[in-house]
Amino acid sequence: MWQPSRAQWSIIWTVAVLEAGLIALARRALLTRARAEGAAAQAGRLVTTAVITAALAEVPAILGLVLFMLFGLRGDFYVLLALSLALEAFFFPRLDGWRAWAAEPAPGS
Repeated sequence: MWQPSRAQWSIIWTVAVLEAGLIALARRALLTRARAEGAAAQAGRLVTTAVITAALAEVPAILGLVLFMLFGLRGDFYVLLALSLALEAFFFPRLDGWRAWAAEPAPGS
């Protein structure tokens, strides 16, 4: 089995780590709301944010799988899988957080 170049390995790891930070920015952008947003629109926004956050949290594990399947780097796969599981746990939607977000006044109200 051939080994990745240092650049290939670095690019995949950089994308995985930067993507972890991207989740917080994406959540903040997705959870901004308009002044006249109704309850149904708020619920839809929360569900959409939860789905997108979960999908983004899976990216490091997918990149680790790529490293394993292409290059046989089992250790990198396990570390990126652990990162992905940690992101899923950290950004998992919690009812208390949703209630607090729904109770906040919209910007400019």
